[in-house]
Amino acid sequence: MKYIICPYCKRRITEEEIRRYVRAGQHVAMNCPYCKRRLAFRILGEEPQECNESAEKETVSGKIYAYLQVIENVFGYAQRFPLTEGTHRVGRYNDRYSELEVPIHTNDPSVDRNHCLIEISLDDNGKPQAAIWDNDSMTGTFINTRELMPDERHFLRDGEVITLGATTLIFSFNEND
Repeated sequence: MKYIICPYCKRRITEEEIRRYVRAGQHVAMNCPYCKRRLAFRILGEEPQECNESAEKETVSGKIYAYLQVIENVFGYAQRFPLTEGTHRVGRYNDRYSELEVPIHTNDPSVDRNHCLIEISLDDNGKPQAAIWDNDSMTGTFINTRELMPDERHFLRDGEVITLGATTLIFSFNEND
């Protein structure tokens, strides 16, 4: 194997980039360095590589501080997105052009392409904190059934439910921190 082609953005990912994320049993779990979509696959026909523990806790862009879990519904399947430090645009995936850090694959028309923003930062003690705000979406962003007002920033707590249109997400901090 010299490279793979990302099935989402169609870009080439080199063997060197892939080898950092090989886990026990030749299983690879990583984010595409270009489109940031989660990739998981097995490398067949080779000797098993040593498990790289640090690769599980980091993505291409840094340490994972939190996760967004998309709940399966009639519009789409269950998905899980790692969140690193920085601002993440959350919205409906557009196969023609999508510069989202959290591209939700769904047919839900009530989820905007750029629905909301989530910012992960560290407080003075080095503990992660997360803020969410609506990105002027048509249907609004709801936290535990309460709609966020325009320009309102809400600090997320572990286990809070985020609703974008008819799509539900659960926010959780990384338990390893």
